[in-house]
Amino acid sequence: MIPNSLFEQTSITNMMALLESDRIKKDIMKLLYENGEMTFGRLRTKTGSGFRTIKNNSEFLQDIGFVVIEKKSVGDRKRELAFVKLTSFGKEYQEKRTISKDEIPYDI
Repeated sequence: MIPNSLFEQTSITNMMALLESDRIKKDIMKLLYENGEMTFGRLRTKTGSGFRTIKNNSEFLQDIGFVVIEKKSVGDRKRELAFVKLTSFGKEYQEKRTISKDEIPYDI
C-alpha cells in the first residue's frame, strides 16, 4: 500500500521535529520583530535552542526572504559575528500576524 498523506509517509518523531522547527521559526521572527537585529548566540539564549538549530532555521527564513544574515566585526579584537534581522517583507508578515493574534483568540 502506498501512503497517501504526508502524515502517513512521516514517522511521528519526524513530524514532531517539523512542528518544533516551525515553533522555532515563529519564535525567531517574533524576537527579531520585538528586538531588532540579534546574533545567533542571543537568539539561541532567548529560545533555549541549540546554535545549529538557530542557524539552520535562520538560514531557511533568509532563503524565503523573511530575514537577512549579515556578518559584522565587533569589539576591539574585531570578532566577526553573524547578525540576523527582519527584511521589510518579514516585518510586514510579522505585523499582519500580530494583528491577527489580537483579533482572533487562537494562533493562525
